[in-house]
Amino acid sequence: MFEFRYNSNGDSIVGIPDFTINATYAVAAKPGDVVKLNTSGEVVAAVTGDTEVLGVFIGPEIKVEADTTYRGKVRVHHGDVFEADVTGGDPIVGTSYGINDDSVVDIADTTTTVVTAVAISPRAGKGYFKITGRQLG
Repeated sequence: MFEFRYNSNGDSIVGIPDFTINATYAVAAKPGDVVKLNTSGEVVAAVTGDTEVLGVFIGPEIKVEADTTYRGKVRVHHGDVFEADVTGGDPIVGTSYGINDDSVVDIADTTTTVVTAVAISPRAGKGYFKITGRQLG
């Protein structure tokens, strides 16, 4: 799980845009999931091996009963820094890593990378990361 900690651009106000959520993913979506856009332009969970992601899912919008479209908020700002769980060792600041299907940073994966370590967390098994493999630039 990725938890927002701060924006590296300072105290600037950054909007969190709405995106259409894939209906299948909407049932299992959790705040803190790393997400991407599928070929239909809908948000789905990112998985092991992805090299481009959209951002971090924040939560669903309130859905009107008659509405059949799921919408949700995704943090996509390039300056956002997240604290995230890691597996396979301790992150090295400045090194890029991949994630697994559970949105956990895989220290052993330096090939299919989507995040870069920016700081070491004081909490064991965690690090601070920026998303660097972005779908929308």
